[in-house]
Amino acid sequence: MGDTNYQNPKVDHYFYKQNRELIEEFREKLDHQRRLRTAEQEKAVHWMKCPKCGHDLHETDMGGVLVDLCGTCGGLFLDKGELELLKAAKDHTSFFKLMNEFVYRKSDK
Repeated sequence: MGDTNYQNPKVDHYFYKQNRELIEEFREKLDHQRRLRTAEQEKAVHWMKCPKCGHDLHETDMGGVLVDLCGTCGGLFLDKGELELLKAAKDHTSFFKLMNEFVYRKSDK
């Protein structure tokens, strides 16, 4: 009968390398999932919050464009492309007229 404690260094190295690669792949997947979770949590904390005072923003119609308005400090915030939509509404004078009407409508409340 042969020796049952026989070890082959090449086989040991092969399995060591396989295990190390599997562990690295698993670690990369976990790190990726952790980054996605963190990004979602950060987005949830800041989503529709006023960058000036931190209170909730609500959307309001301004010339057919939904803009974000803070009910606490009165800040008006535009998403990407909304300024161009407002400026293109009719002409630049209508943009300023629209802004003026919006400011006075807000101050009357």
